[in-house]
Amino acid sequence: MKLSYDAVSESIGYVLILGIVLSGSAIVGLYGYPLIEEKKQDLIINILIHEMTRVTSDMNDLTETREPVVYEEFHVEEGSLFLEDSGADIGTFFLWQGGKMIFSYHPGALHYLSNTEGNEVIIENGACIERKSAEPFTMVLQPRAYYDTAKKALVLPMIRLLSEDMRTTSGYGRIILKLNGTPSLYEFSNSPDKVTVSYSGPAEHDTSQCWKDYFQYSLRMKEYPRGFARDDAEKVILLLYTLTVARG
Repeated sequence: MKLSYDAVSESIGYVLILGIVLSGSAIVGLYGYPLIEEKKQDLIINILIHEMTRVTSDMNDLTETREPVVYEEFHVEEGSLFLEDSGADIGTFFLWQGGKMIFSYHPGALHYLSNTEGNEVIIENGACIERKSAEPFTMVLQPRAYYDTAKKALVLPMIRLLSEDMRTTSGYGRIILKLNGTPSLYEFSNSPDKVTVSYSGPAEHDTSQCWKDYFQYSLRMKEYPRGFARDDAEKVILLLYTLTVARG
């Protein structure tokens, strides 16, 4: 019987092709799917950052326009959105003068926590703050505090968030923002001792470094033992707003 080398070569070819296909499938399963999932999570968190930045901007606008803002289909995917307005899990702003605390304020926070560990977005006191993959927090949208040169005053709007019925939500939902009443105004003289501002956040999601950077670099405040102050300010003005976040 004569051996057909053509048939043998063809069989070997099939085996090699099958081996390549199986190896390729294994490589895709080992490296490709996790990479695809990682890119998917990055896309989801980037979309949420964009949406939460828009909400933060609307909150700041609401303190001026006073018109309720309605989101017909706010999408929360691969995680949950909840409001922290009391308890130990919220940050606190402090005002100090002459070594004594003269004012404290708990603004509350609208918090998106991803199912992927380390991804979260926080709206707090007119700022939008995010972090990815457990990296340090970054302030992607700043509050609208400013220095009034005519009055020589540091003006600090404070936005407190309250909730009627939105402790936790996910998926698609209707969200309403509305301003409660008129702002409360507090004025503090910057003499004889300087008024300093500080922030303290919860250990699980401490955004204090973001606020320190904001005070120092954006508001040009100088750091003192009890916080930050504007040396050229004669007074500090607080404007306290209360916003309600509700599901429609």
